[in-house]
Amino acid sequence: MTIEYSRYLYNLSDDATISYTGNLALTGFLNIENLMLRAEYNLYHGTKTGHRLTPSASLNITRENFAGFDKIQLWPGIQLLFGLEQISSNRAFTTIPSEIRERIRKRLPLFYESVSNKAGLMNASFNAPLNLQKDSWNFMFIYSYNIPIALPGETLDLEPGGYLSFSVTKYFFR
Repeated sequence: MTIEYSRYLYNLSDDATISYTGNLALTGFLNIENLMLRAEYNLYHGTKTGHRLTPSASLNITRENFAGFDKIQLWPGIQLLFGLEQISSNRAFTTIPSEIRERIRKRLPLFYESVSNKAGLMNASFNAPLNLQKDSWNFMFIYSYNIPIALPGETLDLEPGGYLSFSVTKYFFR
């Protein structure tokens, strides 16, 4: 099990607001042969409080001395993100035309902010990391595909999408 605290520092304009400025995380791991199960809980805090639970499962498929490499590892996995979030929306005080005109005449606001707590699945992610080791070199390719999911009443402008990342590491001391 691991425990982590993170503090986020931003360099933003004066009119920007950031809801979360810190995070406390607890992570547990369970390895069963080639299967790794992981669960992470995050408590985000700042001007709002957010709770996140991220269970994941991945396989460790390893071949040694294969295709010219010392070791080839593939870790396909799935990760789900569940959360509790405060959803804000603007609601009309009234929809009756005469009452709207009266509110305008009296210079009263037409809308108010409604805040509610919503919980549910927020994201699903599929990952396929491939690690290749040769002598003191390490080559890592990771393909990830994310599916953002809106909570009830949440407006979400994100579309599902994937990306590929690549890194090269040279070990000088082993």
